[in-house]
Amino acid sequence: MTPSPFRVASRYLLAADPQITEAYYQKLVDLAQKDELLDALPRLQRGKRTILDPDFPMTVTGLWEYLTGFDVAPEEVAALKKVPLPKAPRAPKGMDYSEFSRAMGKSVVLGMDFDQVPLAVLKAWVKAVETLPRHAADLYRSEVKKVKLAPARGTEDASWDAGGVLKLSVKGSNPDPKVYRLHLVHELGHALEEKSGLSVTAWGDSPYGKPPFVSDYAEVNASEDFAETFRAFETEASHLKRVAPAKHADMAGRV
Repeated sequence: MTPSPFRVASRYLLAADPQITEAYYQKLVDLAQKDELLDALPRLQRGKRTILDPDFPMTVTGLWEYLTGFDVAPEEVAALKKVPLPKAPRAPKGMDYSEFSRAMGKSVVLGMDFDQVPLAVLKAWVKAVETLPRHAADLYRSEVKKVKLAPARGTEDASWDAGGVLKLSVKGSNPDPKVYRLHLVHELGHALEEKSGLSVTAWGDSPYGKPPFVSDYAEVNASEDFAETFRAFETEASHLKRVAPAKHADMAGRV
């Protein structure tokens, strides 16, 4: 029997295999220096960026596999295993990791400590997903393979990565679910572009990447115009039809 994505996601944070934290990593380096672990120390130092990469969080088990793969002596790996494991992340009061995964309906990957995520942010993202308009909700169910929580980079609240990864930013402590909802719908417009096998450009007969635009952000490039058109189709269809009727008609034929 195949485990549900929720069970898989929950196991991700089990205390038996927590993620590598910077403090834990430093303890490993200190031990390797102190005990002159000549295989492990250079590998730990050279691999710091990989081991602590927030975009691809490594677990303790993954670290042992990583070191073994670089021929670090088994006795040195055994010595490193004496360092107390990182503490399992604690959930903000009112919602733990598995509850958040269940509420989002997807496997959730972390690019940061879960206990650093304000409860208000978790609730806002859940509310945004729960209130997605029909076509966006269908895309969320069918195209999003995993959700990733990570610290904000720049001003974006969300972004779409090819392959079905929806990245959600964590910033502030008083988020607006309605704003999150609009940004989610926009990113799901990129999911529609990927699902359709499109590479939207301003060339040829495509209406995208050309005026009229439904928003200032739509002017960035044809792909963002497509995503903004989908967002407007879902959230302000009459405005889109009035401002950009050709784009409204094109989107109506796609969803």
